[in-house]
Amino acid sequence: MLPSAARGCSWRGSAATTTQMPTRPRLCSSPSARRSWRSAAMSSCPTNSTPSSRARRASSLTSTTRSSKRSSACRRTTRRCRRRRATRSNTISVSGLPPEELQVFCALNSKSIRLLTALALTLCASTAYAQDGAADEDPLAAVETYQQKLFEKVAPSVIFISQGNSIGSGFFVDAQGLALTNKHVVGEAKEVKVVLQDGRKLTAKVVERAKGETDLALVKVPVKSSKALSLTGFDDLRVGSWVGSVGHGVGGVWTFTKGMVSNIYPSDKSRPIFQTQIPLNPGASGGPVFDRKGRVVGVVTAGITDSNSVNFAIRSDVALGSLDGLSEQCRCLVVTAPEGVPVFVNGKMMGKGPEVRVQLSDGKHEVFAVIKGKMKKKKVAFPKTKAVELE
Repeated sequence: MLPSAARGCSWRGSAATTTQMPTRPRLCSSPSARRSWRSAAMSSCPTNSTPSSRARRASSLTSTTRSSKRSSACRRTTRRCRRRRATRSNTISVSGLPPEELQVFCALNSKSIRLLTALALTLCASTAYAQDGAADEDPLAAVETYQQKLFEKVAPSVIFISQGNSIGSGFFVDAQGLALTNKHVVGEAKEVKVVLQDGRKLTAKVVERAKGETDLALVKVPVKSSKALSLTGFDDLRVGSWVGSVGHGVGGVWTFTKGMVSNIYPSDKSRPIFQTQIPLNPGASGGPVFDRKGRVVGVVTAGITDSNSVNFAIRSDVALGSLDGLSEQCRCLVVTAPEGVPVFVNGKMMGKGPEVRVQLSDGKHEVFAVIKGKMKKKKVAFPKTKAVELE
């Protein structure tokens, strides 16, 4: 604001004594520029001019109001000017770039965006890893806890079987005391001695033996209820899959061992089995081989006596198709064909007549067999169709 002395002086006079008033700076100018203008205005005022009394009174009445208004307006204008300068400094204009430079500019910015995105994802992953690490600082402890819970889930279903001088294992497959084991464990006996995990000693009846060379049998344990294991895990089994077993051996009962699947033999072989690297004792025969979810994928059978940790298990789908007592547990397609005729489902041999049971997923499947030189083929929709006859 112009000093009161300068505002009150008289600028009218002769041409020789009149001084040009300096140009007033903009409101958004710096404080130093405004101070320079005030000094110039004061110095340009004629020395022989004195403020009139009227001018002094007007100046004294309005100086405060004008100063306040102009100061507020200057502050607002200064803020707007600063915002505009900041906006211009943060904005990149590409309207005047040639096409070649514009293409390079876009490529560089695209690369920057990709780098920033990758950095953000890396930071997110690091944060998630840090949170997981904080929540679970000992991964081995988590593995141990999971295995312990798996043992607690499976062990109550496993039974100890003795017959004469031989011992073996078995496990419940329904809630009424039906247990699955090996045929060589029960031998030719009609009854066997069993011990449950809670210590009960009972006498079980042998109710069924598989036909042919299939080493499976069913025993009925006289209990009101039993904890059954599911025979549904073989379809997900692969070489390298984690497997475990709970069984018995000389000097050790309800022993938990684990390993992996090292080979799976085709189902059309004379012994439809798979090979494991689970260390097992002779008394483990008839026990369950289960996956990481506790589903039974096989039944322990005889291993190779002159090898270490090389054992075999009969596939669970074979067990379901070999014993009539498991028909209720089997979610299977039953295929009837002449005696000894190979039966194929979806291009794979699944067994030989007179009856073949095959676990299938829901959907359409193709079943065929070659009978007397002629192919008999049928398409079925499972589970709507659960039985097929090929003649």
